[in-house]
Amino acid sequence: MKRVIRLLFIAAIIAAFCLIEQTGLLCAQQGAGKQTGSLVGVVRDPVGAVVRGAKVEVKNLASGAASTRETNGEGRFSFQDLEAGRYDATVAVSGFQIAATRGIAVAAGKETVADMTLHIAPLWTRGRSAHGNRGRAGTQPQCSRDRDRNGGREPARERSPGRRTFPARTGR
Repeated sequence: MKRVIRLLFIAAIIAAFCLIEQTGLLCAQQGAGKQTGSLVGVVRDPVGAVVRGAKVEVKNLASGAASTRETNGEGRFSFQDLEAGRYDATVAVSGFQIAATRGIAVAAGKETVADMTLHIAPLWTRGRSAHGNRGRAGTQPQCSRDRDRNGGREPARERSPGRRTFPARTGR
């Protein structure tokens, strides 16, 4: 009798494990119903050279979810497991204008290729920060007039001993 009870107990445990395993598989299959695809591409400059270190951002138009990656040494970027749908992609890197591609269709189970070309930024926009403030190339004053700002109220800086001075030219 004890032997029969033991066998029934072992059979019940095995049945419970099988039920748990089947339920887990069903849950995994339901989760697999989420359709995903990938978006890959190469970022190039106007001459066709690859651009390393560019920040690529994709934004799902339906959900608003965004993801950012940086291009590798070959200028490539890759976004895996994106929900199927339409995306906007933007690329930004110093010295170039921001490039955007709108409405890229990412299909379930497929790899979508979206190569992007950057254009050189105009000189007047270079050196601007992300907030549009114009940056200065250097922070040190470039001539004595700049050093004597505020009407000469700032004390003059002493010259270093290794610096040579030349007499001013006269009569020209």
